[in-house]
Amino acid sequence: MAPHNRLADCDPDNVQRQATAEEINRTRIFMERCIPSLATQDMRSEVCMYTLTPDRDFWIGPLSGHPNVFIVALSGHGFKFAPVLGEILSDLLEGQNSTFDISMFDPARAS
Repeated sequence: MAPHNRLADCDPDNVQRQATAEEINRTRIFMERCIPSLATQDMRSEVCMYTLTPDRDFWIGPLSGHPNVFIVALSGHGFKFAPVLGEILSDLLEGQNSTFDISMFDPARAS
């Protein structure tokens, strides 16, 4: 259980590696509302870093100006979509259209 948000840019060599009391409390409040049976359990916290695209959505497709180079940027939450993303990328690498509509994930939207 963790918030998925961008609080601020940070230096990976100097990141605060402990969750704050406020962050832990917000997580517990969320759990009380959504998973009450776990809200009273002991919590362990860890801080992790990951990249986010500006709009927090995936980038999937060819790199502008380099049609043989594909971008699959997952914005921190993509690991759970790995099977379908593998299928999409396989189609693209074979020169086929994906059976999934990936137009909203076009990397060119970031330009």
